[in-house]
Amino acid sequence: MTSWIISIGVVTIITTLLTTILPEKENLGIVKFVLSLLTILVVVSPLLSKDSTITFSFENVKNTSVNVQKNFLDYYVQKKVEYIENECNIICNEEGITILDVTVEYENNNNEFTLKKINIYYKNTDEKMQEEFLVALENAKKRLNSIYTVDIMMVNSNE
Repeated sequence: MTSWIISIGVVTIITTLLTTILPEKENLGIVKFVLSLLTILVVVSPLLSKDSTITFSFENVKNTSVNVQKNFLDYYVQKKVEYIENECNIICNEEGITILDVTVEYENNNNEFTLKKINIYYKNTDEKMQEEFLVALENAKKRLNSIYTVDIMMVNSNE
């Protein structure tokens, strides 16, 4: 390794000296070309020598790619569930419903996400406006059903 670096240094010094010493004539282009080839050969020489061998191993590539794919799919499912929960919170808040919790039931078979059910746990804070609250619950449920075609359960946490 050190001899290779020394060779590169020597060739660079010789190239610099010769290009500065030689007069500006037609032969200078040929000298620069030959010195450039010599520099390339010195730099590439470790790859051309029989002593140095380059080996590539692909033994762990398959397992690594499977793990990366599984980790990505797990991350994707987690983000999908978080998105659904957030969407439920936004719609219910717009309808005036205080959400305590949202649970998303799903299956993840053969890397295929299937939404099964959404449970929304709410709290009715105003007993006087019960009819208006029920209308708000229905509106929220209709809006969510237009997005997610699964069973959406609205569960009162006061009971």
